[in-house]
Amino acid sequence: MKKILLLVLLILVTCLYILNIWQTFDTDTHVEIPKPMQYIQAKGTGNRIQERRKSLQENCRRHTRYYKNDTRHQERIYKRLIVNKQFKFLFCPVEKIGSKFFRTIFKILYYNITEKNPFKTLEHSDRETPVWKEPFPTLLDYNKIERAKILRTYTKVLFVRDPFKRLYSAYQSKFRAINVFNTAKITKAIIKNVRQNPNETSLDCGLDLKFEEFLSYVIASEKDDVENMNDHWRPIDVVCDPCMIDYNIIGKMETVYDDMQHFLRTIGAVNKIEFQKPESSSLENHKTLLKLGIRYSFIQLPKLIKKKCISEKEFGMKIVQNFVSHGYIEPLDSVKLDELSKIPYGPNAKEELERLILNYVDKSNKTRLLALPAEAQKAAFASLPTDIILRLKMAFLNDLKLFNYDNN
Repeated sequence: MKKILLLVLLILVTCLYILNIWQTFDTDTHVEIPKPMQYIQAKGTGNRIQERRKSLQENCRRHTRYYKNDTRHQERIYKRLIVNKQFKFLFCPVEKIGSKFFRTIFKILYYNITEKNPFKTLEHSDRETPVWKEPFPTLLDYNKIERAKILRTYTKVLFVRDPFKRLYSAYQSKFRAINVFNTAKITKAIIKNVRQNPNETSLDCGLDLKFEEFLSYVIASEKDDVENMNDHWRPIDVVCDPCMIDYNIIGKMETVYDDMQHFLRTIGAVNKIEFQKPESSSLENHKTLLKLGIRYSFIQLPKLIKKKCISEKEFGMKIVQNFVSHGYIEPLDSVKLDELSKIPYGPNAKEELERLILNYVDKSNKTRLLALPAEAQKAAFASLPTDIILRLKMAFLNDLKLFNYDNN
C-alpha cells in the first residue's frame, strides 16, 4: 500500500515539474502568432469610432442647440429612430447621407431577406414599395419603460457626412434632376425668396434654380426656423440630436465601408450583408444608380411635359445634363449626342436611353468616371462668393464641430 502511495506522489511531483517547465517556456520563449490583418483593421476602426464619440461628447458642451419645446423635439427624434429588435439596434436615417442605402440594409436585416447585396435589393424593392415608405417600427411606438430599456441596452447607430457635400447632393437630386419636386411649393418659395422679378416659367417649373440661390435660401431657413427645414438639408444635429442620444457608433460616409463592417460585427450580422469597398467596386453599383435615376425621371416626365416644363424633344438631353452635372458621366461625344437626338419620346424611350447611357459608361475610363463626382462638387463650390461660404459655415457650425469636419 505504501509503495502505491509513494508511486502516486512521485507521479504528481513529476507532473507539476513538467507543468512548471512548460509555463516557463511559454512565457519566455513563445512567439505570438501575428493577428490577421482583418482583425487589426477592425480594432483600428473601433478605436476611431470611440475617438469620434469622445470628441462628440466634448463638443456637445459647447455646441448644443436649445429648442422652444423640448418635449416636441424629443418626440421628433424618437419618431425618426427605427428599431430592430432581432439584432438589438437603433438607427437614425438622415436624408442625403445614403439614407436609401442604409434603410435597405435595415430592410434586409428586418425581414431576413436572402439577397445580401443592398444595391440589388434597392433596385428590385423600388419597383414595389419604395424603401423610404417601409413601415419600420420607431422608438416612439414604444411606451416610456420600453424606450428607456431600448436606449440603455441597444446599439445606437448614426452615419454622418461632410455638410457641404450633403448640401451639394441635395441640390443635385432635388433641383437638377428631372423631378416633380422642382415644381412643388418649396421650389417656388425658394425662387420667390431669393430672386428678383422671377418669370412665370421659373416659378411654375423651377428647373433653373442656381446652386447659389439654393444655398442662400438654406442659410436663411436655418436662421429663421431650423426645426422646420426640409429633411434633405436640415442639419444633422437637429435631425438626430447626437447630444441627446448617446450613439455607440458614429460612422462617416468618407469611411463607410470600414465603419459599416464594424457596425455589422457589433450587432452580429456581418454575414447578412455584402457590399464592396468603394475603391474596388465594379461599375455595377454605379450603373444601378444611373438606372434608378432614369426610372425616376420617366415617372416624373409625363407631369412635367403636361405642364410644358419640358418638351418631348428635349427629355433625353435633360436627363443626360443632370447626370453630367452630378458627375455621374462625362459629357457625351458627338456620336452619342446624335444617337440621343434620335430617341423618340414614347413607350420604348426609357429602355433606349438606358441602353445608350450604360453603353457609354461601359466604354468610359473607370478611374476617371469614379473621380467625376468630387470634381463636379469642387467646381460648384469654387464658383461661389466667399460670403456664401462663410455664412454656410456659420449655419452648419454644429455639424462641422460635432463631427470634426471643421478642418476640411
